[in-house]
Amino acid sequence: MDFVRNLGRSTSKGLEGGTYGLGKGVLYRASQVGLCLVYSQAHCGGAIEPRLIGVSGGDGDYDDGKSRYTGRNWWGVPGADGIVDPLVGPSARALAESLGMRIPAREDTGTSIMVIAPEFAGVQNGRDRVATISEAALKWAWPHALDLGKGPNIQFGFTADGASLPSPQPLDHPVYREFASAYVEGRKRILSPDYESNWQTTFTPIQSKRPKRHLGLLTHRVSHTPLATGSELENSVALLRDPRMVVKYLPVASQPNAVPIFGVFISAPDMNTTFAKSEPVTHDDWVYQKAAAEKGAPNPVRISLDNIRETFRNLAAQGAKPGNGVATKGASRVAAALGNLLSGFAGTGAEEQPPTVPSGPGTRRPRKASVRQVAQASLDLLDGAMVAKYTFALSGGRPGNSLAVRVAARVVTESGGNEAERPVNAEIPRFAGWVSSSGQLSSQEVMTVPVPYDDEITAIFTQPSDAAIRVTAVVEELEIAGN
Repeated sequence: MDFVRNLGRSTSKGLEGGTYGLGKGVLYRASQVGLCLVYSQAHCGGAIEPRLIGVSGGDGDYDDGKSRYTGRNWWGVPGADGIVDPLVGPSARALAESLGMRIPAREDTGTSIMVIAPEFAGVQNGRDRVATISEAALKWAWPHALDLGKGPNIQFGFTADGASLPSPQPLDHPVYREFASAYVEGRKRILSPDYESNWQTTFTPIQSKRPKRHLGLLTHRVSHTPLATGSELENSVALLRDPRMVVKYLPVASQPNAVPIFGVFISAPDMNTTFAKSEPVTHDDWVYQKAAAEKGAPNPVRISLDNIRETFRNLAAQGAKPGNGVATKGASRVAAALGNLLSGFAGTGAEEQPPTVPSGPGTRRPRKASVRQVAQASLDLLDGAMVAKYTFALSGGRPGNSLAVRVAARVVTESGGNEAERPVNAEIPRFAGWVSSSGQLSSQEVMTVPVPYDDEITAIFTQPSDAAIRVTAVVEELEIAGN
């Protein structure tokens, strides 16, 4: 009833399942004709009852004579009360199957929605369409794809033209794994206030002073491998409230050592309603003016956003100060090189690519050039010296142009930052060259390759005996005249 007939909802139902009840509106907006078919199987009278109905979100309210209409429409069977009811029973299931809907097994409950004539802004390939949906699910719903002990809250599955696409795996993605790891650590801290994480993770309670009130927990992590992923989400904080969907990625100050920062803010349970009221109906921002309190009273939404930004401004100011140049010891020794030169993450994943947009009839604009690390760093011997190898893959760019790849290595301090000043007589990592599966490529730190370039490339650096190192890779597209 709520999903099909009601637009908007009572706030007495709490936050579960939506705040305004307008989220389903995106389904109609995704259709060029504003129409969806909704099939469900629910328990009714001790048995599972199939139901099928067509629903249109409408083109807006309008008046006809003395009557006002919503513009919404339903397709089903006439009901006893004069309104449209869903088709029920075996005929509903048979019709849904004949229309090509993927529906639950006969003994299961659940809901399937078919968007009629979906709008994909020029993306014509079926696989690309579904990949776009998968990327959106990863970006905004990754907390629900995490296994926190009882399996993910949502089992995502994507298929296109009969072939399955990878489901969202936040901990295997070079960008979202940072947010996901911060979220996992933050939950542990919320459940156990005495919990302490590793050096990568920092907990910052966000509070108001007058009155003193806990507003939420900010958890941020230092990235191990600050690669140029091309992602706009570097140096940002994912804002979360119940039911744990990402509301927005809040940009924060970048750090002077060029190490990307990723954070998660989880609102306090008793503040969920306050934050929800600050959101527009699209649920994509916290607008503190919408959460205006009584005159002269503090605005908790504004305080939270200001405190989050100030936290990272302070970190940036501290990071800009000269370091003491002490070489790293202990856990950062390369004696711990069992595959990870720095402890923490496993997995590789794929970089996020922006949705493709057509540049002309039948064509699509080339993806932005990007570089990503495709394997964990490894140690090797080269001419009797210890070296570290970092393997990368290139993607994007306009065919016929070239890509210039630059790499640099820095010593990592025990706090996770880059060493600002080298101690006297201390070893530093030195670039030893690029190699590929076909052999030596270049001894220069800047390597130029044509677009497209499908081979993997490995950067080699000498490995200081008493330090851990971090390598940064950046790619730049060079336009070739006449291309």
